[in-house]
This record gives sequence, C-alpha cells and structure tokens, in this order.
Amino acid sequence: MAEDARGLRRDEQDGYKAERIDERLAQAGRTGDAVEHVMQKCSHVEQRLDAIERKRVEKSCGAAELGEELDECVIEIDTLREHVNASTARLVPYDQRRCEKAMQQLEARYEAVRAGLFPRAKFHFKRKNQFLERLRRQQDDPEQRPENVEEDAKTLGAGDVDQSGALEDRHVQENGGSVSTTSADFCVYEGETGATLYHTKPNCTITLQHLERCTVYICTSVSALKVSNLTECKVFCGPVSGSAHISYIAGGEFHFMAHQIRIHTSRACHFFASSPNAPILEECTKLVMSRAVLHYSGSAQDCIAAKLGADLPWKDPIDFSWLADSEKSPHWDFRETGSAQCWVYLSEEQDTPSVSIHARVEWKE
Repeated sequence: MAEDARGLRRDEQDGYKAERIDERLAQAGRTGDAVEHVMQKCSHVEQRLDAIERKRVEKSCGAAELGEELDECVIEIDTLREHVNASTARLVPYDQRRCEKAMQQLEARYEAVRAGLFPRAKFHFKRKNQFLERLRRQQDDPEQRPENVEEDAKTLGAGDVDQSGALEDRHVQENGGSVSTTSADFCVYEGETGATLYHTKPNCTITLQHLERCTVYICTSVSALKVSNLTECKVFCGPVSGSAHISYIAGGEFHFMAHQIRIHTSRACHFFASSPNAPILEECTKLVMSRAVLHYSGSAQDCIAAKLGADLPWKDPIDFSWLADSEKSPHWDFRETGSAQCWVYLSEEQDTPSVSIHARVEWKE
C-alpha cells in the first residue's frame, strides 16, 4: 500500500491525468479485497478444524467420519494455497507476508488436528525388552542364567520393531494371493511384482507403492488414493471422495475419479481420470489424459456417495512445469474416448480353505 501511495504522488507530480490516479486507487482496492478474501477463507477452514477437534475430544463422531471432514479441509487448504501462489505477483511484499503467515498457521493447525486424530504408531525394540526381562528373572533365580547371554547382548537393539502401539485392527491379510497391510480405515499394498491385487472394503485410504507389472482392482469408493513408485501397472479404482496423489510412475494405465488430482514426476502413463477441479501436474512427461470410463457393479451409487457426478466435464490439467499460459503444455495430450466404457466384473470362487476373487475387464462402446 505504501508503494502504491508513492506511485500516486509521482503520477501527480508528472502531470498524469486524474483517470490514471483513479485506476491506481481501484487497483489498490482490489488488492485489499484479495487479501481479505484469503484471511476470511483461512478463518473459515480453521473453524472447521476446530470443530473436528472438538468432535474428536467429545467422541461424538467416529474416526472415519472425521477423516472425511479432514479430507475436505485438505482440499480447501490446497485450493487456497494455489490461489495465494497465483496472486503473489499482484500483491505488495507486506500483503504477501500476511497471506503466507496466515497459510503457515492454517497448515500447522491442520497438522496438529491430523496428528490428534491419527497419531503415529508407537514402537519399541521387542527383542530388547525380552532380553531385559530375562536378565531380571536371572537376578531372582541364578540357575536360569542362559549360556548365550553375551551373544544376546551383542544383538541388543538390533531386533525386530514391534508396532503394537498401532491401531488395534492392524493385521496382515492374504487377499487373492497378494499381501496387504491394513489398519482400520488405512490399507497399504506394496512390494509386489506381477501380482493381481483386490480391494473391496469401502471408504478406506488406499496406498499403492513399490509395485511392478501389477494389476490392482479397487471396485469400491475410497476416501483417498496415494500412489507412488509404480512401474507398468494397471489400477482400476472407484470414486475417491477426497484427493488422489500420484508420484513416480513409469508407464501403466490408471482409472479413477477424485475431487482433486495431483500427478508428480511421472512419465508415459495413460490416466482415465475425471475431477470437478483441474488436475495438477508437475515434472511429468508423455502423459495421456482421458475422461474416466470405469464402471463396475455399484459404481453409480459409489459416485453419488462420493459426491462425484457420473459424467464430470473435462478440465485441462494445470502443468506447473510449463509457464506459457497462452500455449498448451507439451507434457500431456488429451485422447477422446467417445462413448467407450471400461467395465470390470468381479467374481468369487470357493477355493478350499478360502474364497478367491477373479476379475474380468471388458471395453464396451
């Protein structure tokens, strides 16, 4: 604002017309409105975070419901951050610092609420505790002293990590020949090569990482989708009620819908993805983008539950690695699918001693 005032005085001294002065004043007013908008949005999101924290303390809502509300706050924070970044060039340094400070406080508040809702798992060295317990027993009864106490002492602290402090529902599940680690509303699929993975539990946060030449079927709605370090994989995922974050992908085919899509450091992939917001790309090359065409039994109901329309309008991605606004980024191409639909059919077969799941993919016009 001070710089604008000095600019106005220079205009008057140089004999500029009154219309020019009025224009500068109007511009300053618009800048003030932009800053006020950021402050109001930050206050609104912070109030939502405070409400989530109160519900957690009062235990008036379950973790799954609060997690969905937290995902909505993440979308608002990301959108607001993009707005602030885009407006930086039009703000004077003082207003830039105000907006940045407000965003940092808001992001710190979000991290505090998230940590309270989903605390990190505690851990301790299991073998170390067992060794110390044996030493205590030996003090009470010297005859129980083992011969390999010194060898055990050498391995003290090098044992397995016991994450018994994690969520109570944490377990390892054999699912269609693949191994998944799940805990309540979080499921992680990782470290597989050439496997076929199935997931049917709704409203989970799904993490796919370190997979190679795998096919993943997630024929249900999910809260969030996190994908990283996949090579030549095919992923068929139902509607995502939150955000989808994808990074470090080489080749492959991905089907999903999400409220917000971010794709980082990926190449030579085909995304059949739709979103009410423009997808964000960064450091990507040779991407092919198409509208979402995935269908399965119950997909229409899942779209309604995730608040995603069955036919979302296409929005061109925003490529942060391409600064020419007047030209389309060369890092991605749009491929029209017309009326094509990709249907996934799941079937269960009774294989002693468990039930196995099989999938069939069929493209229809």
